[in-house]
Amino acid sequence: MNRHQRSSPMAEEVQLTVQTNKTQFPTTGGQQLAYVLIEAQPTAVIAEVQMPLNFSLVLDHSGSMSGEKLASMKAAAKLAVDQMGPQDQVSIVVFDDKVKLITPSQPVTDPAAIQRQIDAIRDGGGTKISGGMRAGLKELDKGLAPGRISRMLLLTDGETFGDEDTCHKLAVQAGKQNIAIIALGLGEEWNAELLDAIAEASGGVSDFIPADQPDVILNAFQRQVQTAQATVVQNAQLILRLVPGVLPRAVWRTMPLIAKLGHRALSDRDVQVTLGDLDREQGQGVLVETLVAPRQPGTYRIAQAEVTYDVPATGLTGEKVKTDIVVHFTSD
Repeated sequence: MNRHQRSSPMAEEVQLTVQTNKTQFPTTGGQQLAYVLIEAQPTAVIAEVQMPLNFSLVLDHSGSMSGEKLASMKAAAKLAVDQMGPQDQVSIVVFDDKVKLITPSQPVTDPAAIQRQIDAIRDGGGTKISGGMRAGLKELDKGLAPGRISRMLLLTDGETFGDEDTCHKLAVQAGKQNIAIIALGLGEEWNAELLDAIAEASGGVSDFIPADQPDVILNAFQRQVQTAQATVVQNAQLILRLVPGVLPRAVWRTMPLIAKLGHRALSDRDVQVTLGDLDREQGQGVLVETLVAPRQPGTYRIAQAEVTYDVPATGLTGEKVKTDIVVHFTSD
């Protein structure tokens, strides 16, 4: 992508940057594809902000998790607890075809006691994800508060038993409560489409862990706790306002993980994409595919990108940052 780049001049807490895939478009011919990369990154103004966590580990302990996979999952859960402090709330739920609450939501004042509870986890029967999700949300509900980052980390290695619709409804509910679900699939037997849908509906992310590398669970859990701790902006929404003659076709997230996203049409030319939380390490990136009608030679604004956001730790809500997306048409 060519670096035809513009940055938002009024940014304070969030810097908004846009790039187009090329700097010049021909004036002849029909509609042309144009790709717009939009990146939203917290600035140094809020770099030192750290909000307490409200975290739930929802873990598959079905029979297929026995052996090295279960041992790695338990080690990863204990490492996640080690990264938290007394200002953070944590709960731990395990599920197979039933649900067991291992650790009710509580401040991490005695991590060793919580880790002993993790050590007691044993493998069980089948897999029913919705039960684990429902129990995790119930515990997270106890810790919901302004200025606290709520996350569910869901790990499974198998297909769920006929409750996909319920899982999606629970994910939508989580998203409405600003609870992002990190959905991790271990191995090759899990339902990738379902985990992607759970993540997207809740404003979270999905990823996979190779079956022959269960030790990677440790890195994945550690990274997700660190990302939550680095979150400084919440409720971020991208609105892309397109001028006449420009149509949206598709939207992808490019950062922190690549994924195709849904978008909501606010009008014939305006689209909205939920970004959710922004962390100070990476922020978020979105790639928008558009169709642009030809124009006479000259410089034109084809869209305006606007991000609204909250910074709960400083009491800021409904803040806005915007920038124009400009391209050149030439007959050369």
